[in-house]
Amino acid sequence: VQVKVPISATIPPSDYIILGGSGDLSTRKIVPALFWRFLDGQINKSFNIFLCSRRDTSVEDLEPKVPDEVLKIRKKSRPAWQDFKKLIKIIKIDVSSGLGAEVLKFEITKKAALNRPIIFYLALSSELFGKSCELIKNQGLNLPQSRIVIEKPLGKDRSSAKKINDEIGAYFNESQIYR
Repeated sequence: VQVKVPISATIPPSDYIILGGSGDLSTRKIVPALFWRFLDGQINKSFNIFLCSRRDTSVEDLEPKVPDEVLKIRKKSRPAWQDFKKLIKIIKIDVSSGLGAEVLKFEITKKAALNRPIIFYLALSSELFGKSCELIKNQGLNLPQSRIVIEKPLGKDRSSAKKINDEIGAYFNESQIYR
């Protein structure tokens, strides 16, 4: 039975970029959340999911890290998981040096349009948020339709949180930042 998605929950075709894509936050929380949206019909084959990792890895390498309950809760979710995996591309990027960022730029610019949101999820240490935003800007990917999603808490204390917020704000408007 296909679930009818309410109009209020309709999402335009988008590009999701998860920096830190092979890490714990990505594999245990973000990828499963995107999978649920796929099962609900909110994400389809017109979407892209880019998992950016500093290590050479594959979707198959990451699959054991995804919680078993994600694949078991809904009936027939294993075939859906196979379809969902087709949306995922792994891109090797070193946020600190920028190596590999041109591959991400190439992939995103294939479909870039003002009506196609680009969501960057920073699933890595908050100390790398500024570097990540700088990399995104240097690749020309801080477009009007770009958004940055970051997890709280930021930093170790008020001072480091302010520094991180200032670094992010140097590259993105406040309206583009989701905390």
